[in-house]
Amino acid sequence: MKRFVVVAVALFTLPLFAQQQTPKNDFQIFVYASNVAITWTDSTGTTVDSGFGMAVSKFVTPRVSMELAVNSQQWYEYEPGPYHFGVPVKRYRHTTYPVSLDGQYHFFNDSRWKPYLGAGVRYVQASARFFDTGTRVTPEITGGVEFMMTPHVSLRFDGKQEIQTHSGPAYDPLSRMAVGIGWHF
Repeated sequence: MKRFVVVAVALFTLPLFAQQQTPKNDFQIFVYASNVAITWTDSTGTTVDSGFGMAVSKFVTPRVSMELAVNSQQWYEYEPGPYHFGVPVKRYRHTTYPVSLDGQYHFFNDSRWKPYLGAGVRYVQASARFFDTGTRVTPEITGGVEFMMTPHVSLRFDGKQEIQTHSGPAYDPLSRMAVGIGWHF
């Protein structure tokens, strides 16, 4: 009986000590640039437009995580009225801050590349001078891959696509790509 108790205690306590010695890395912060575009015009020269964002992710099971992301998005509104050779006279630059809540399934393997797929919902509220933008809540799918540079730092490539049958408004594109750095805790 004593041997059984010793073996049972050893079987239950060894995994607990092993879990405490290895970090779980079940919490992540992801800082990224999204929808980077480089344009050139005669009047403004070369400009770089990009959105920036941050996401917080938490594993709820060993393979499933929930992620909350907020980013900034630049967009332009053109004043209706007189046109000069087909070009609007004035344009106004606006910024929106969309919020996404996604569930992601992670495909773990023995390499440093960690792919994932997910689905969620996106919330956007925008204001404009000349037309009614309102609020949009749309479903989206997400996918990407993380390259684990160290056990706690990753380079992450992420893509999101709204599930729509028509094109989105100027202030909320249907497809968004992001690249950034993730810190795992």
